[in-house]
Parts: sequence; structure tokens; C-alpha cells
Amino acid sequence: MDDFYDLIADHYDDFQEDIDPSSWAEKILAMASGNMLCDTDDMLLVDLGCGSGLITAELHGQSGFETIGIDRSEMMLSRAMETDFKILWVLQDIRSFDIGRTAQIFVSTTDTVNHLTDPDDVRKLFARIGECLEPGGVFIFDAGTKDHFEKTLGDNIFYRDEDDATLLWVNSWDGEVSTSEMTLFETEDGQTYERYDGTVKERFYDRDFFVECAAKAGLEPVHEEADGTERVFYVFRRKNENE
Repeated sequence: MDDFYDLIADHYDDFQEDIDPSSWAEKILAMASGNMLCDTDDMLLVDLGCGSGLITAELHGQSGFETIGIDRSEMMLSRAMETDFKILWVLQDIRSFDIGRTAQIFVSTTDTVNHLTDPDDVRKLFARIGECLEPGGVFIFDAGTKDHFEKTLGDNIFYRDEDDATLLWVNSWDGEVSTSEMTLFETEDGQTYERYDGTVKERFYDRDFFVECAAKAGLEPVHEEADGTERVFYVFRRKNENE
């Protein structure tokens, strides 16, 4: 996954034009405000799997909170660094990140959790968040629905065409994991093209699995919001010490 995201970093935002970073940030911050039980003037928001940083930058700009963006793709972080110099961009694995302090808000967007195709890796992510989240703080993330993986992606063929790049992918769905065999054609002069191939996999997880992971990490479900039929936003909160 990570190597191919390095390859498409320069074109990633063009291929994600259906995502409105401003609207996503507004939605996430509203969920945070409505479900947090922290009372502090020193807020820290951490975006796990921040990618090119457009949503991260909007979260920072709209909230004014100190913000950290974490991703495993060096090239995606290079793109992110161009969006906001006040954000700390960190090259780390989200399953074992180390920010050196606790935070009040953790977020993870655009199906990042689904890209962890080993359920134990999702458990590790929740456990690490449980260790680093302030009591009363929240973890907000979105996950693809079964309809998204089974019907929208399914066993279909897709393409995206831009002036300097074309992305083709053949998708397959086995009932649990969605596999995208991707090919990127990239050009600088419009005459000659470089070809790159890679595979991206995502696993469907249901609500019960997330609740199980959260309970073991000391988190509780406090909000759930469907975004059409393609994704669901979840909010989990770390229990206060006296709960």
C-alpha cells in the first residue's frame, strides 16, 4: 500500500476531487465538540494517516488547535508539508505512533482504518490511541460500508484521467477484502509515459468489531453517523478515570 501511495502522491488530490476537505473538517470538529468531555485550553488534534494533508490543514485552520499529522508515506507527507507549515508532520506507522504526550482528539479519515487489513493491526491502533488519548477525549474516524466494498467497488473496473496522469484499476471483492490492482500512467510532455503498478487492499469491518476493539482500549462508543450508503463516521471516547 505505502509504496504505491508514494508513487501517486503528486496526483492523489486530483484523484480525490470528490472529497471536500473543508466540509469534512467541519463535520469532524462538530462531532468532536458535541462528544468531548475534556476541558482544556491546550488542545492537541492528531490526524492518523493524514496523507496529503488537505483535511488536516482544514482541521487546523478551522479549530486553531495544535495539530500533528502522521503518515507512513514519505512522499505524501512531502505534499502535506506544502499545505500548512504550522502543523507538525511526522513519518510514523499509525499502529505504533509516538507523539510524546497525550492528545484530546484523534482523527483518521478517508477509509484509513479499512486499509489495515489485518484485524490485529486495528486492535493495535485502538490500543495505542487508548494509551495516548486524554480521559474524555475522542477518536473520530470513518469506515467504508459493506455496500461500498461489495456494490460500489465490487468486481468492477475504474479509471481517472488527468492532464498528466491516468489511473486505471481492476477491483475484486471476496466478501471480506477489497483488492484494487492499480496502474498509473504518468507523463511530463504528453508524448511519453511512465507506467507504475501497485496493489491496494481494504478490509470491511462492522460496528461490533470496532466496539470490541474500543472496549479493550478503554474507549466507549458515543456517536455514529452515516454519510449516505458509502461510509459511516464513528466517535469513541476515552472513559474518565472515575467511570
